[in-house]
Amino acid sequence: MIKPFEDEEAKKLGLDVLEDDALKVNGKTREELKTAPDIKMVWKQFVEYVSNFNYTGKKWDSPIPVGFNNNGFDDIIINRICGSDPWNLGPVDPDRGTQNFFHPATNVDIMKLIYPWFESNYDIKSISMDNLRDYFGMSRENSHQALQDVKDEAVIFIRLMNLIRKFSTKVVFKDSFK
Repeated sequence: MIKPFEDEEAKKLGLDVLEDDALKVNGKTREELKTAPDIKMVWKQFVEYVSNFNYTGKKWDSPIPVGFNNNGFDDIIINRICGSDPWNLGPVDPDRGTQNFFHPATNVDIMKLIYPWFESNYDIKSISMDNLRDYFGMSRENSHQALQDVKDEAVIFIRLMNLIRKFSTKVVFKDSFK
């Protein structure tokens, strides 16, 4: 958890204010968030944690981020925190102007990866984490809390990778476009 900006400060910075609906979805209260640590401390710990998985220290060996709608949500927030006001907490790749602790080119967005499997499946209303949890028989307990979402996304990603690996040995992909 990170202590959010007060509403007036958020408005002044051009950020959205903390909404009651968001608190409800995440099962948090304003009182809990007031006692949360400052973003600078949390961010430093997060970057150090992720960087521990880069075995050479070179950007091309950085961990590959995997998430649900990370391209449209998490990546944007990470890059904003790293290199733009009001934070500028880094690290920033000077050549690209983006974060510099995850892999610079490769990431996996589960929402995009799973779309082809469900694009004509009417058993699922929409491709959302809650609908996927229901479809795969996963619990919704603690959903929308960061740690649980990461665990659930990991389960779905591992299942997808196992499925892809199983089929990839049976499909002749090479020269299939001829």
